[in-house]
Amino acid sequence: MALVVIPLGIIVAELVGYTLYAGLYSKIGRVPPAEVVVVLGAGLSGERVTPLLAARIDRGIEVLDKITATGGQPVLVLSGGQGADEAVSEAAAMARYAIEQGVPADRIIEEDPSTTTEESLRNTRDVLAERGYEWSTMAVVTSNFHTLRAASLTRRLGLPATVIGAPTARYYVPAGFLREFTACLVHYRRLNLIAWSVLTALTWAFIGLVAYLSAQQTEVVDAALAMV
Repeated sequence: MALVVIPLGIIVAELVGYTLYAGLYSKIGRVPPAEVVVVLGAGLSGERVTPLLAARIDRGIEVLDKITATGGQPVLVLSGGQGADEAVSEAAAMARYAIEQGVPADRIIEEDPSTTTEESLRNTRDVLAERGYEWSTMAVVTSNFHTLRAASLTRRLGLPATVIGAPTARYYVPAGFLREFTACLVHYRRLNLIAWSVLTALTWAFIGLVAYLSAQQTEVVDAALAMV
């Protein structure tokens, strides 16, 4: 029970909660009055963006246009480093794609050292500070299955940001979602271990209490029979 049932129960409960909350969060889709729109990278195909990454950039441009239509002048930060199997950085490929879609080059900032979501967010904050760009609110665009973990990271880093999901091909959603859920389990592994330890201790305490009460009841019954 301690090694199988309890851990499995914790994972199932977390998966149900994660699914419900992630589904709700990804559908909020509100566009804040942000000064910065950040699009997170997602791998390349050669020197070109993949359909998954293109969907993120398209959503980022849509957010950029909506904020601009209300009088804002946000910058578009395209974030992603260069992997070992990539000819260029994700940021460079993303910038080329965005310019092809009509985004002025002077409104684009490339953040190209990062290799993880957390690095992308932290490096973006640092790049904006280095350039002296003043901002108070950030819109972060990523795939819809990735919004919840990205939002958790912005909160942990203290970034005033709203995470907005981009549509993803249905065939890719289950794999992407499970990958994100697994990443969350690993990220919060200490809390999971604490939960497992507490529940295991409570279970054994309950079993011990039941055994003790059962023994007491047996002694009472035996005593009553002896008197008879």
